[in-house]
Amino acid sequence: MSKNILVVKQGATFKRRIEYFVDSEPRNLTDYHARMQFRPQPESSTIYLTLSSSIDADGSGLNLTPMSGSVVLPLTSGSIGITISAYSSSLLPANQESYFDLFIISGSGVNYYSELVYEGKAKFTPRITR
Repeated sequence: MSKNILVVKQGATFKRRIEYFVDSEPRNLTDYHARMQFRPQPESSTIYLTLSSSIDADGSGLNLTPMSGSVVLPLTSGSIGITISAYSSSLLPANQESYFDLFIISGSGVNYYSELVYEGKAKFTPRITR
């Protein structure tokens, strides 16, 4: 898994769509939910931001059926939309680097399954225009 870099501007809406493929085929995301966290260090107990496939009231979250232009992509497309609202990004610490990873998850108990999809570093940059 390659390391990725995200730059998130405070007070601006951040959107990114990733495509997840396994063996050159899009990963079918049916029966999965997703979770992503940003932390100052991988082992830190401090969490800057958590995103999940349960979209927050402000629109922040992970969409497993994101838009491509005016078309909603199906769960079988392997696409995941990442959205951090302007409000949520305004709460992130300026000029800080963080680490993130995104997992897809299914099942529970002995049937729990978790798969790393996307990971890397993020930089939170201050907004200049207010």
